[in-house]
Amino acid sequence: MGANKVEKFSICVATPSLRAMATTVYVQSILELQAKCHSKGFEFEIKIVNGISPIDHARNLLVSMFLNQTNCSHIFFIDDDMGFNVDEVISMFERANDADVVGVIYPRRKIDWSRIKKTVLANPDIDPAHLAHLGGNYDGMFVMPNNGTTLPIGRELTPIDAVGTGLMLISRSCFERLRKVGNLTSYYVSEYGGLLCESFFQSKPGLGEDLAFCKSVISNGGTLLGATNVTVIHTGLHEYIGDLPGIAQYKYPD
Repeated sequence: MGANKVEKFSICVATPSLRAMATTVYVQSILELQAKCHSKGFEFEIKIVNGISPIDHARNLLVSMFLNQTNCSHIFFIDDDMGFNVDEVISMFERANDADVVGVIYPRRKIDWSRIKKTVLANPDIDPAHLAHLGGNYDGMFVMPNNGTTLPIGRELTPIDAVGTGLMLISRSCFERLRKVGNLTSYYVSEYGGLLCESFFQSKPGLGEDLAFCKSVISNGGTLLGATNVTVIHTGLHEYIGDLPGIAQYKYPD
């Protein structure tokens, strides 16, 4: 099936679930996304793999399923601890155009207490209910071109050098290019009928599978964009909210 011509935008949601335990916000987001895609006329498929470790093997298996078992134009990685605003994700799809990779910039499962303190001191009348939206910790979650430190916030997608894979849209043509130039290793996964996989995702010393993949895309002529206006819930000990537009509303004095 994967050899058939792709006529229009369509997505294959791909979720690696190590413990087969999806969060409530993930399930709600997937169901809403499926309904919204159908209303927009976007073909929608979903692939989930359980118990595959390390994570790069799980992602490569999902890519193999996407390429060989679907005709979708894009794979959309969604980790099972992620929730998101569906309308904002649809807007991201509509702005992706010919980009090889579009990644949602989402927070770590950690709170930036320093920012919250600065916000409260500078805005003593702030609604306490809004503080949860201001504590997203983005340390190490993305890399700007030329190691820049300023991230534009808004509806338009912005060029970046790396981003986490937890909410990442990748085109079929991106994998086809990497297959030609990326010096990939092939291997079989016995747990899923001996499906042939290729090492699109591969951790390297000091570099996780997500950042290594982004580096491979860019070094082989691909385009990588970041979405900053998608509200995200990254579930851990509690629900860590990523709301970059909300954070950008406030000034944070040194």
